[in-house]
Amino acid sequence: MIKNRSKKGGTNEKHKKQRNTLIALVITIIVLLILAGVSIAILTGEGGILSKAKTAGISQEEQEAREKLELVLQDLTISKHTDSKEHIHQENRWIWKLEFDRVEGPC
Repeated sequence: MIKNRSKKGGTNEKHKKQRNTLIALVITIIVLLILAGVSIAILTGEGGILSKAKTAGISQEEQEAREKLELVLQDLTISKHTDSKEHIHQENRWIWKLEFDRVEGPC
């Protein structure tokens, strides 16, 4: 079998392999750059993951505040309807005690 030699003493097959390896490397780098660009755009864009996470955090805080207010309102409503007589008597006792302490002095 006769090998074709170039003027520099190398074979044509060796140069073809090196050229193919270089082309594959360049294509790989281009694909990686494209994937990196797409990933960065997904993370930091207007509708990106980071902005959605920030919006979700704000929405969660608002929902927690609403829930706390709702619980307070429900508690007030329940205490108004169930303990209204007892609550009034307890308030009256506090008022009488305050009046007595004001007139007679603290015990």
